[in-house]
Amino acid sequence: MTIDRMQVNAAIEQLLAGTDQWEERAQVIVNNCKHIPPKSLLVIDYSSTTKSDGESITGHAPGQGNVTIHDKPTDEHKEFVFGKPHERIGYFKVWKERRGELGIKHWWKADLGTKSLDDVGPPEHYLGFDKDTFRPKYFCVVRERLIFSIPGLRLSREYLEPIYGVPEKINRAWVLR
Repeated sequence: MTIDRMQVNAAIEQLLAGTDQWEERAQVIVNNCKHIPPKSLLVIDYSSTTKSDGESITGHAPGQGNVTIHDKPTDEHKEFVFGKPHERIGYFKVWKERRGELGIKHWWKADLGTKSLDDVGPPEHYLGFDKDTFRPKYFCVVRERLIFSIPGLRLSREYLEPIYGVPEKINRAWVLR
C-alpha cells in the first residue's frame, strides 16, 4: 500500500491548526498510515558523531614559496534505530504504537540526529483509532508533569492532553532523564 504523502501532510497540518472536521482529517491519516508496522517492545535509538580535523596538502607556488591548504573540519553522523519503524511524511514523522495509536511528530529535532541536549523537542501527538474499524477516536498532545528534579536528574510523568475526543487512559509513562 502506498501513502498519499501530500494528502496526509495536509491533513496533519489542518488537524494541528484546528479544524471543525477533525474526524475527516484524522480518517485520511489513519487510512493512509494504518499499514505501518507497530513499534516493538524494545526500541534502540543510537547516534554517534565523529569529528575529523580534515586533511592538509602542501605545495610550492611560484613567488609564494611553500603553501599549505587545510580542509575544513568535518563531522560524520551515524544513526541506528531498531524497533520503531516510521514514515517521513512531509514535515512529519509518523509511527504506529501497539495500542491502536499513530504517533505524529515534526521531523526537526525529533530524533537523536537533529536534537541537541539542551533543547526540548517538538510536541508529540497521538491519534487514537479503533483497531477493528479504523475510525478515529481522539487526538492528543503529550505533556510532561515534573515530579522531582536535582541537577542532572529529572523524574516526570507523561500524560495526554486531549485536543479532540477523549482517550481511555490519560497518564502514560514515567520518564527519567
